[in-house]
Amino acid sequence: MPKDDHLRDTPKVLLLAALGAILAVFWAQQLWRVEDWRTPLAWHQGGDALFNVLLAQNIAETGWYLENPRLGAPGTLETYSFPVTILGPMLAFKLLGIFVAPGAVVNAFYLLGWPLAAMVAAWVFLRLGLSPPLAAGLGVLFTALPAHAIRGEPHLFLANLALVPPGILVAHALARKGLDTRGRIWALGFALVLGASDAYYAFFASILVFVGGAIGSFERRSGRRLLDAAAFALASVCGIVLATLPSLLHGIPSAAERTPAESSVLGLKLGQLVLPVQMHRFPPFGRVTEGYVLGGAAPGLATESVASALGLLATLGLLLLFAQLLGVQAPSSHPETTSIMARLALAGVLFATVGGFGSLFVTFVSPQIRGQNRMSVFIAFLALAGFGLFLDSVFAHFPGGTAGPLAWGSAALLTLSGIWDQSSLLAIPRHRDNALAWAVDRDWVGKAEEALAPGAMVFQLPWIPFPESPQQEGIFPFDELRPILQSNSLRWSYGATKNSPTDLWQRAVVVMPPAEMVAAFRAAGFAAVVLDRRGYKDSGRRVGSELRRLLGSPIVASGDRRWELFSLATDRSAAEMAKYPDPEIFYDSFESGESDRWSEVGR
Repeated sequence: MPKDDHLRDTPKVLLLAALGAILAVFWAQQLWRVEDWRTPLAWHQGGDALFNVLLAQNIAETGWYLENPRLGAPGTLETYSFPVTILGPMLAFKLLGIFVAPGAVVNAFYLLGWPLAAMVAAWVFLRLGLSPPLAAGLGVLFTALPAHAIRGEPHLFLANLALVPPGILVAHALARKGLDTRGRIWALGFALVLGASDAYYAFFASILVFVGGAIGSFERRSGRRLLDAAAFALASVCGIVLATLPSLLHGIPSAAERTPAESSVLGLKLGQLVLPVQMHRFPPFGRVTEGYVLGGAAPGLATESVASALGLLATLGLLLLFAQLLGVQAPSSHPETTSIMARLALAGVLFATVGGFGSLFVTFVSPQIRGQNRMSVFIAFLALAGFGLFLDSVFAHFPGGTAGPLAWGSAALLTLSGIWDQSSLLAIPRHRDNALAWAVDRDWVGKAEEALAPGAMVFQLPWIPFPESPQQEGIFPFDELRPILQSNSLRWSYGATKNSPTDLWQRAVVVMPPAEMVAAFRAAGFAAVVLDRRGYKDSGRRVGSELRRLLGSPIVASGDRRWELFSLATDRSAAEMAKYPDPEIFYDSFESGESDRWSEVGR
C-alpha cells in the first residue's frame, strides 16, 4: 500500500490506538482497584507526586501555581526560586481543575496521557510510512513503555510521552526531504510548546533535530537544514524562557542544586536499556535484571534509570537499526527511513549513555540536564519505528498485504504480547495502601481544622528544607505536604523556600532549647505545633516528651500515631515579644544585613 494511502486510515488508527492505550493502562495499573479517584495514585508513594498535587491545589486556591499564602508560614509559599518548564501542563491543570479536585487533576492528567501519547505516536508512525495495523499497535506499545508506568505520577511531566514523537518527525523530515514553509511553521510552533512543557524533552528533541539537519545538509550539500534545526532549538529555548519568565523577572537564585557528578548516576545504562524491565511479570526475566542491578555491573546505580527498559520488541528494533549501521541490511518497507532512524538512535545512545557526550555537556555547559536516562523514550520510539518498518516488509507478503486481516491480527497479537512484556509489577500503584493513608491523613487533618480557627498557623516539626531535601529518617521528600494537601483553612510552616528570610527564621528557631522554641512560635503568632515522629531516630520520643511537658497532651493525633498536634493557645507575653523577634522585624533585619546571629544559628 503506498504511503499516502496509509494516511486515509488515520481516524481509524488513532481511535484504535486510543482504545488500546485505555485498555493497557486499565490492566497494567489495575485501575479497577481504585477506591476514590480524588486520591492520587501515588499518594502512598509520595515524593514528587505530592509536589504535583500541590501545584494543582495552588491553582485551585489562588488561580495559578506559583504562590500560596497557606504554606511557608509565617511567610508565604513562592516557587520563583524553583523554575520549572511546566507552563503547558499547568494550563492543562487549570482546565481540569474546573471539573475535579486537585488529587483527581493529577490522576486525570496522568491517565489521559496514555491515549494521547498513543494517538500522537500512531500519527507519527503513519507519516513515517508504517502500515495502519502497525501504526496503531506500536502507538499503544509506545505509550505502554515501562518509562510511562514506572515514572507515573511522581515524574508526571516526564510521563507526558505525547511530547516525544513530533520531534522525531521533524528530525526525519530534515534528514530526508527538508521542511517547506508550512512544515517550518508547524515545527517552530511545536518547539515552542515543547520548550514550555518540558526542558528535558525539548533538549533531547533539539539534539536529534540537529542530527537530522546534519544528515540532510551533508547528503544534499546544503546548510539550510542546519539553519532549520537551529531555529527549532531557538524556538524551544523561547518556550523555556516563557515558562520560567516569572522566576527570571524576580531574579531569585535557583534553589535546585545540581552537580555534574549526578550524570553518572542518572545517565543511561545500556544494560538496563535492553534487559527486561525490573520486576517483570515473568519471574525468570525479572531475576535476570535484578542480578544485573543489585549484584552485577550496576550495583547502586539503578535509581530512576530502571524506567529506561525498552521491552523485547523495541530491543529487537534497536538491534535491527544498529545492524544496519554495521552493514547488515535487514528487510525494510522504507530503507531510507530505516537508515535515518538508525543514525538518530545511535546519536541518542552516544549522548545519553554514562560517560557519553551528555557527560561533557553537564560538565562544561550546564548540570541541569543531568538525567540523560530520560532520553530512553526517544530511543524507544526510534527502535519501535525500526521494528515496524521491518515487520511491514514481512506483512507485505501476507494475503491482503500490510492492511489485510492477517496483518491486523498479527499486529494485535504483537501488541498484546508487548504490553505484557513491558509491564512491571514495580509500576502497579498500591491502591489499598493509598486509600488507607489518604483516609488517615484526611481524618486527623479534619479534626485539626475543627480544633483550630480558620487561618491559624501550624509549625511543622522537624524542620525540612523546601523545595528539595534528602530523606530525613522516615521522612521522604515532600512528605510534609501530606497534611497541607488535606487542609483547606489552616496555614502551615512547610514551604518556605531555601535561604529565604522565612526559611532562615525557621532554621534559627528550631535549634533553640524547647522552652525558647515554643515561646518563639507563640511570639510569631503560631497556634499549634505538629510533630511528625518519622523524622527522628527515636521516633520523636524526646521531642514529644518535651512538648508534652510544655504544652500538655496533643489535642489531635493521627490514627497511625505518626502525627501529633499540640496547641499553643496562650496569651503572648510582652517578655516573649521582646525576646524573640517577630518574623516581620526579622525580614527587615535580614534585608539590612543585621541578621548575622540568626543566619548563623540557622546553618
